[in-house]
Amino acid sequence: MSNQSKEYWDTVRSLAECIVDECEDQDEFYDRAFEIVDGSSYVIFYSKNMVVLQCSNNDGAFEDQGIELETSRGWRHILTQVAFWAMLQDVMEALEMIIDEREENNE
Repeated sequence: MSNQSKEYWDTVRSLAECIVDECEDQDEFYDRAFEIVDGSSYVIFYSKNMVVLQCSNNDGAFEDQGIELETSRGWRHILTQVAFWAMLQDVMEALEMIIDEREENNE
């Protein structure tokens, strides 16, 4: 695993842990994840968009959500959108893993 990949997945895990710790109700997870990912450097900076796309298996997450990409603003904006939806899905999957791990540890 490359340093960039490790850093990305550590960030995803860290964001998910923060969401679990911050939110009192699991119904709040998606909205909070949406906000956090939207402000992430992996989404804000074009160079980091590529890191998401290289690391994530969820580059089609926008399609799974039924999202039509806005294409009139050029390829960089398209990359940003794809990176956002991929990272959001990565964080949501990490949330599920963390919840499962914590439930197992409580048993």
